[in-house]
Amino acid sequence: MAQINVNVNGKTYPLVCAEGDQDRLSKLAAYVDAKCTDLTSKLGHVAENRLLLMLLC
Repeated sequence: MAQINVNVNGKTYPLVCAEGDQDRLSKLAAYVDAKCTDLTSKLGHVAENRLLLMLLC
């Protein structure tokens, strides 16, 4: 198992993944982070749990 640190919405999260999946997981986290940035720029401060829920919609 591999471990990486990803940044989403200004926070760092350690994640464990299968060997070889580090790049894919990093790219996915960067996508989620970009969506968080986009939403907060449009809506202002939003509670983190609501922000992440809006990302799914």
